[in-house]
Amino acid sequence: MNFKTFIWIIGLLCCVALGHAQGFNVTGPATGQTADGLIQQKLAGNGVVLSNGTFTYGANTTTSGSISSNTQIGTFNRGNVNFPITSGIVMTTSNLNNITQNSSSQAGVTVIQNTPTPDTRLATIVSGHDFHDRAALDFDFVAFSDTVAFNYVFASEEYPEFVCSSFNDVFGFFIEGFNPVLGQTTSWNVALLPDGVTPVTINTVNGGTAAGYTTPCILTNTQYFHQNSNSPPVFNGYTVKLTASSTIAACMNYHMHLAIADVEDGDYDSAVFLEEGSFYSPSVKMDTAWNISDFGDTLVQNCREVDVEFKLPRPVWTGRYQARFSFPATHPGVAAVGRDYKVTTQIGQNTIELNTMTNQFNYQQGDSVRKIHIAIVDTAHFDPGEVKEATIIITTIFCEDYWPQYPSAGRIDTLVFHLRGNDTIVMKDTLVKACQVCDTLGVNLSSGTEPLVYRWIPTTDLTNPNAKLTAANVRTNRNYKLIAADRYGCLADTAEVKVTIHEKPTAAAVINPTYGCMPLTIDLTAPNVPDTCDFRWDIVYNDTIVDSSDVAHFRPVLTRPGAYDVKLWVASAPGCIDSAKYQQSVYASDAPHASFYFVPENPQNGKDVFFYNQSTEPNLTYHWDFGDGTSSAEEDPIHRYRLRESKNVLVRFTVTNQYECSDDTTAWLPIVDNFAFYVPSAFSPNGDGKNEEFLPKVNDVDFYQLDIFNRQGQLVFRTNSTEIGWDGTLGGSPAPPGVYVWKIQYSRAFNPNDIIPREGTVILLR
Repeated sequence: MNFKTFIWIIGLLCCVALGHAQGFNVTGPATGQTADGLIQQKLAGNGVVLSNGTFTYGANTTTSGSISSNTQIGTFNRGNVNFPITSGIVMTTSNLNNITQNSSSQAGVTVIQNTPTPDTRLATIVSGHDFHDRAALDFDFVAFSDTVAFNYVFASEEYPEFVCSSFNDVFGFFIEGFNPVLGQTTSWNVALLPDGVTPVTINTVNGGTAAGYTTPCILTNTQYFHQNSNSPPVFNGYTVKLTASSTIAACMNYHMHLAIADVEDGDYDSAVFLEEGSFYSPSVKMDTAWNISDFGDTLVQNCREVDVEFKLPRPVWTGRYQARFSFPATHPGVAAVGRDYKVTTQIGQNTIELNTMTNQFNYQQGDSVRKIHIAIVDTAHFDPGEVKEATIIITTIFCEDYWPQYPSAGRIDTLVFHLRGNDTIVMKDTLVKACQVCDTLGVNLSSGTEPLVYRWIPTTDLTNPNAKLTAANVRTNRNYKLIAADRYGCLADTAEVKVTIHEKPTAAAVINPTYGCMPLTIDLTAPNVPDTCDFRWDIVYNDTIVDSSDVAHFRPVLTRPGAYDVKLWVASAPGCIDSAKYQQSVYASDAPHASFYFVPENPQNGKDVFFYNQSTEPNLTYHWDFGDGTSSAEEDPIHRYRLRESKNVLVRFTVTNQYECSDDTTAWLPIVDNFAFYVPSAFSPNGDGKNEEFLPKVNDVDFYQLDIFNRQGQLVFRTNSTEIGWDGTLGGSPAPPGVYVWKIQYSRAFNPNDIIPREGTVILLR
């Protein structure tokens, strides 16, 4: 929010010598350009409609037609100058030419005539004085939300001489229409500092007190001021980029009056710079709020629901906002509104359901947040584990009179949710009898869909209190509870687990090895179990017993690839047994398949060769032998051969999986060395399409640099690319014909550190 007032100026004339434009460019209106076209092209941004532009200048001359002959308004582009705004519209109390040119008349210039020009709105800022050289830009606008804003910079020649004096130029940005804050139709100035109160004037935004004046003025806003020195635009000082903004009523008609004038006389000119495309109005933001913890976009029947909130920049003053909804459901697996889920909104005390019959709501006056509620209906049917997709397309229209002629008068959002049924979870109570120690606790799940979240109470003697099946070290009688819940916190069941301990031997197996290549022989022993006990070993593959034994030392041979469970059952006496299950404790692996290819098919010496692994097995390690004494462990390495001549090399690729099973493959690579060096003696860049550039032919080098010098030894061209030649220009203009010296440095692929210099001459013909 910004305000700018500059009270009238009388005082010392001070001529400051300023440099030329240095890239800062100011241009008058194009031939036939209107004020309406100027604001449309250079000021209008998103969320607004600007119209009926007029420009008033000099002795109160107003035009809605061509403004090309006027010198007080135009466009600017900062070029390479360090100015806060890149481009836009500029209005000045001077001539446009004085903004970029060194002019002694800059201190006091009357643009058209020194006849006083009234401006009732500027008079609300500075009263009792005449206005000269006034420039005013007027237009109507409609904003699509209840906020409007634009960016600007104020500049003046009154800095620094008239800081703290009573003589300041004046300018202001006035909105005319209904003011929702005051609740009445009025006119108000929106050029204020960010505090929303302080007007922007030379006395409130400056770099310090000017010499010769002791009148106190506001010096706390120096952060908004830039003291200019010999840099265009040629004003002694200007503000940082400021923002003028205001609360308005969306979709209503307003008038904007932007004016600047000299006060009392035509001395010491000023200007305002309006940033291109910055006149805008912000749109609606949309957020989602879940009724329970956020686990992505999933809705759960009778449990997890969501609110979609539409947030406006501030409470609306007119009810001309509208949200329309569509619900595509065209193929199986797509949820249908009404059948599978419902969308509702609250209007006053009434809950309105949005569906294909009633699919929109209007914003009410005073709304700042509107929301829709999305939930699965109680009667929706879901098969176990079934997930349906619900799509909601929301078209938000800000001002229906302007939709769809203006795309910024609305926005389209698509919401996608995944719907799950309310599956039941059932676990059975369990009685565990163990000899001496209970080493495993678990409960069977009768119904429910994984993944589920588990919690044991208490956690005493349990290895993993958050697993359905957990290792344990329970040596006394104890009661546990296992609670199972879905990941959304919607469903749960509890099972009682009672543990009774009996004296027993400990079933503990030693498995060696635990992995290897097929056929794999493993050694199974139970060293802590007395020989007098009964044994039973089971080897389980895919839940099927594939081998068994009742001896203490068992050596099965595994012939199928995959993970095996090892079960050990021991009994020291009838009724007192112990068992242990080692799930997926042994893995017998197939050998992997090594495969690769390389690019390009005809590799060149000193150029990158890309090797790509085609082995699809997971968890592999790689070894590449490139055939030139080097190797790599990367999956897809890049290698550069450095050979003295063309040669076929044998590449060997070996893959090894995590179970130390290996495979390899080889391929011959024809490495080609195409080194060539040729430099033409002349070229003729005359536009006939023949011999237009000087381009030496240097192939297969690791390093390359071409320098070209004129007769005076001046460097006129340099390149490090063998594909780029000299087009015979110097500084963008044709170089004179004659003899030029070329110098080339290069290195061969097999020895990149050996830089070889070459030089000669070339004739440039015209």
